[in-house]
Amino acid sequence: MLWEELYEEYSDIPDSLLRSRIMSLENVGSGYEVVSLLTDIDNAEIRLRLIERAMELGAVFDEDDFATLDGEIPSYLLVKLAKYGNIEFGASGDVADSLCCIIDENARRALYERAYLEDVRFTAQELDDIGYDEIDSAHDELYDEDEADEVTEEKHYGCLWALLFGLFFIGKPKRNN
Repeated sequence: MLWEELYEEYSDIPDSLLRSRIMSLENVGSGYEVVSLLTDIDNAEIRLRLIERAMELGAVFDEDDFATLDGEIPSYLLVKLAKYGNIEFGASGDVADSLCCIIDENARRALYERAYLEDVRFTAQELDDIGYDEIDSAHDELYDEDEADEVTEEKHYGCLWALLFGLFFIGKPKRNN
């Protein structure tokens, strides 16, 4: 069956037949169309089959699709889609906005990691807006290796100066004889 036929006729197809038609799909539409169809289907099993088949056929999703799918499909499937699905990411601000809308923490983290692997680089403000507790480690990921070494070196010098300052101005502790 072709996607176009299913997409136009799905509301007239009984659930028992819809399952088999989804599995016999030869092609698939855009991620937006898949999500649109999925949100109109009440049967959870058919929803699962649709998203799995769409992934198999290479549907291309974007970050907005994830925000819509959150709560519509099980968490494990949303995480699977984030890790292994075809995703086209927009600008970092758009991705951050979508991440803020995803309630499922595992799915949000998986999508964030995938975006990072796909070279989406977030600003400090976007990372803060996303709301991760690991903001410092996320900021460290923004540095390349040389910059990370410089930051680490500056932190070590800062600690050394604080130690020397403390010893010089505070002095040695007095001993009680």
